[in-house]
Amino acid sequence: MFLRAVFNWGIGRIMLTIICWLFNDWRTACLVCTLVASPALILIIFVLPESPTWFHYNDKPEKMRESERKICKLAGIQMKNVKHEQIVEQKKFSDIVRDRKMFKRVAVLWLMWFVASLTGYAMDLGSSNISGNLFLNQIVFAILITLSNHPGSVYAIIFVLGTVNLFVSFNWLVETKNINLDHVDVHKETTEVNSEIEEDELLL
Repeated sequence: MFLRAVFNWGIGRIMLTIICWLFNDWRTACLVCTLVASPALILIIFVLPESPTWFHYNDKPEKMRESERKICKLAGIQMKNVKHEQIVEQKKFSDIVRDRKMFKRVAVLWLMWFVASLTGYAMDLGSSNISGNLFLNQIVFAILITLSNHPGSVYAIIFVLGTVNLFVSFNWLVETKNINLDHVDVHKETTEVNSEIEEDELLL
């Protein structure tokens, strides 16, 4: 629950790991986490307004506008008059199943969050079995989570995977080095192909 009080899960995980490292007793660690998260609770109760979306769906347009003005004031931006569509009918959970298009979208989200939760909890529950220092491993996980929220992380992943693919091909697919793949017949016997490769290597 401590992570819910922090704006970024990666930074929150780093803070949680440091607290647990400094206070080995779980009761003391829970107390310190509560004290650290208290400012967020105070902000939610006394400073931050209720969600305008909640007011909108509960047919309270005046409070919705007031909430939007407070949010714009806190963000330091000028409020723009946005026309909100009137809610004619309240949707129910059963409407998701009835609407085929909506159900497909929700099913994809369910699957994505199930896989994300499964892998996340598997890493957390099995983190004590990973070799190395427990707290250092958690810090590494937190740094990866923080970096994954950066827009450039997508390009970094593509670059790393492409480099790994090139490295694997160069080191382990040695039989294709200096070979013109356009003239390779996949239907030939393995011995014939190997003999041709040896002849090409001798010529080189």
